[in-house]
Amino acid sequence: ITTFIGILALTGAVAGGLESILVTVMYWRAKRMGDRKPEYSMGKWYVLGGIFIVMFVLGIVIQMVHSL
Repeated sequence: ITTFIGILALTGAVAGGLESILVTVMYWRAKRMGDRKPEYSMGKWYVLGGIFIVMFVLGIVIQMVHSL
């Protein structure tokens, strides 16, 4: 990585991907471990969340390979 833009792209992909994965996992854990009834419910959405996690991991990997 020799350019400033390349460094920004790599750090943005890694940070954004990890943040999105953590938000998905936090939603699942809050849904499972929560002790109060929420005002609304979005369902569990495990399949869609799993697809998002795979998509974000692939985005991180592709950006890392592209940066090298």
